[in-house]
This record gives sequence, structure tokens and C-alpha cells, in this order.
Amino acid sequence: YANEAEIEAVSYYDAVWSAFSYGMDRFRQRGVYITNHSYDEANASKTGISSEFAHYADALVERYPEVIAVASSGNDRSDTARYGLIKDFGNAKNIITVGAVDYDGKLTPFSNTGPVKNGRIKPDIVTKGYRVLSVDAKSDDGYQYMNGTSMAAPAVTGAMALLEEAYLRANQTRMREDTAKALIANTAEDLGRKGPDYEYGFGLLNTLAAVKAIETMDSNDSLVQIREIAPEQKHSYDLHLEGLTEVKMTLSWIDPETGYLPIEALVSDLDIRIVDNDANTVYAFTLDPQKPEAEARQDRFNRLDNVEQIVTKLPRGDYKVIVSVHKAGKEKQKYSLVSTQPLKGFQSDSSYSKIDEFETVIYESVAQ
Repeated sequence: YANEAEIEAVSYYDAVWSAFSYGMDRFRQRGVYITNHSYDEANASKTGISSEFAHYADALVERYPEVIAVASSGNDRSDTARYGLIKDFGNAKNIITVGAVDYDGKLTPFSNTGPVKNGRIKPDIVTKGYRVLSVDAKSDDGYQYMNGTSMAAPAVTGAMALLEEAYLRANQTRMREDTAKALIANTAEDLGRKGPDYEYGFGLLNTLAAVKAIETMDSNDSLVQIREIAPEQKHSYDLHLEGLTEVKMTLSWIDPETGYLPIEALVSDLDIRIVDNDANTVYAFTLDPQKPEAEARQDRFNRLDNVEQIVTKLPRGDYKVIVSVHKAGKEKQKYSLVSTQPLKGFQSDSSYSKIDEFETVIYESVAQ
């Protein structure tokens, strides 16, 4: 796969926005659909802030959803500064922000962590960023081993090229950024605390597992759903399990951009949950930005993230997977849903009314 991929480079120093705006806007005209952004904002006052640069990035991804943007999380973490360290562009909600781990899958001492000040999960994913063979900036043909999230991000960018090739083969169309995010989040190896966290995001990148999920898309047992939902609609899918099974599914969407320093984390807020025949409900993970070291919980709707994930063990039986709209930021919102089990029997109910407060909450798993 991707054996004929080409690389184009743009200098970040040409202008404040050059590396991103040129990559997203003009590269698309040249057939470039995957962009890597291994640079960091020097201004420490912008840590954790979804700034004007992040706002601009979100707007461009919304405009060009098939152009995938990958960014490094930065290298400022220390014993005294542990959380909320990602700066500026890395806090954009619609891009893929990458942290760095070592050979053993442990977060490197320097890799920046979330959350964004409005509570959103960052980074999105981690991969190796320790002793990576890299080009030597001081030589025309030299290499050296380097450490940094700027080494981890290109590995994810390269993986995106492999996923893009697989996606084109299966669908004859290009992959959206939200689909890419759902794929890598759902197939990642969980690291750190159970579920997503502010250190490892959704876990360690597993490119092969993501490709295998894509390859199901031309079958009757597709693990990937891409739909468009209106504010008054509820989408439901049938989930049938033959025995006790660990179920993992991830919902992602490209959220409309917000103004500078937004107070609310989301413009469009979708929800995903699993419901059994007795209305017992399993919710997506939610993190508490006020307690960044705490484990993610599954006892409420997520109001912070445009990537939502459920992991639970469920006994034999039939279940409904429900996607609904809590807050509409546009007339129709496209989303991507990736699951470890095939979801069938899609239905769209236009007479949906919110019953959030009346559902029975089952924390972690109805199997307990």
C-alpha cells in the first residue's frame, strides 16, 4: 500500500499560518490529502487554549473534510507541569493530535498532555516518539536518532496514507477526517487508565487493526457506519451478541468551528449509547477536567468531546445502539461510527424526543 506516495514540504517560518493554511488550502489543489504539522507554539500563555490558530484549523477541516491534518502535541511536560500543556493548534477539535511513547508504550517524560481548558480530550492518539531515526536538519543527506512528539506525529501521518489507500480500495472515495479519527480511536490499544485519558488519548496507534476495519466496508458485516443526522432524528442500529462479549465503539464528527477562546466545547453535540430491552443504558466515557488524573466514567452523557467512545462487556442478547442530537450546530450533521461488532438494522426515527433523565444508568457494563 501507498508505495507511490509523494511528500511536499512547506516552511513554517514563511508566515504564521503558512504551514497549515497552505497545506490545507492549496495542497488540496495539488492532490495532497494528508498533512503533518510537527511544530509548536513558543508562547506558554497559550497552553490548553483553543486559540485563533485552533479556530482557523477547525474551520479549514470543516471546509475540506477529506484533508486529514495531524499535529504533534508538543514537548513541555515536566514534574511540575503535568496537565493542560498542549498549546494553540494542537487543541483544535477537528484535527488528530499525537503524543509520544517509548519502546515500552510508556508516555515519554516530555510529551504534552491535555485537557483543553474547556475539558476536551487531547491528545487523540499516541505512538513511538523516542529514539526515532530522523533526518538531520544540519545535513543534506544525514540522519540521527531523535526524541519528540514531532517524531511521533509523522508516524501517524504515514499511517494515514496506508488507511487512505485501503479506504480508496474499499469505497472508491476519500476518507473524511472524522472517519479517520473514529478508526484509529476504536482500534487503538488502550494505555494508562481504562478508557481515554489526558495522557494517552484513546491509546496506542494500531494501523493494521484500522486497515482491517476499513476492509469490512464492502461487506454485509461492515464495522464502519457513515451517516447524516438531523436535529429531530434518532438513529438506531441492532447489535446482536451470541455470548459475553467486549464491545467497543467510537462516534466522531467534524464539529463546526467556534469563535476565539470558546466557552462551550461543542457547537454540534451528538450522543451515543447502548440500550438493552429493559432500557438499561451504557454511556460513552466522560473525563473530568477538574480531576485530570481520575479514570473516565460512563454514567452520563458526554458534553465535551466530538469523539465519544464506549467500551463495555455485554452478555448474550440483543441491544440497540442509539445516536442522537443533543445540540444542533447545523441543519444536518455527518458522523462516523466504528464498532468491533457489525451493526445492522439501521433505522432513523424523526419523531424522537429526549428522554435523557428517564433512562436507567448502568455504570461500566450491564454485564455487572
